[in-house]
Amino acid sequence: EQFTKVAEELISMFEVESLDPLLYSNVLLCLAEICHALPGHMIRFLPVLMPHVLSHVGHVQEGHEFLHLSTLISLKIIIENISTVNVFIYDIILKICHPDLVIEGRKQTLDIVQEATKLREVVCNIVSPRVIFPVIKKVYSEIRKHGKASVLVLLDMLNTSINNISREDVKSNTP
Repeated sequence: EQFTKVAEELISMFEVESLDPLLYSNVLLCLAEICHALPGHMIRFLPVLMPHVLSHVGHVQEGHEFLHLSTLISLKIIIENISTVNVFIYDIILKICHPDLVIEGRKQTLDIVQEATKLREVVCNIVSPRVIFPVIKKVYSEIRKHGKASVLVLLDMLNTSINNISREDVKSNTP
């Protein structure tokens, strides 16, 4: 219960206008660790937490690399520990296939691209095929607007998800 109060205090930090990016990063990482330690207690905070996390996934701003890296790490921890995050899977996939997280360039570091790759693998390994397949189909038209690199990453996610289907799932979903 004490950690729930800490989570409430940390989430209230999002209301601070012009919050320093390093402080924002630390708030996200602390909340992610609370999700790891007390996933059941953090479910009620997801509607407030996830929009803040997702707002920093995707378009990478120069000078804010640590914020983007922290956000990717936090999102990965949240997905690994709270299964009800599936409600946000469309937005998550759309964000993690953004060109800034696919190709190393002047705005993002290799660390950001590698962390985004790990995050995509976690999504494919944790989210059920019956949840992720329709979302990939739905998000495809939007991802196409981002270019070939983003489409290839999305198709790689589809491939990974297909390879992760268990025999039981295949048998239970075939006539």
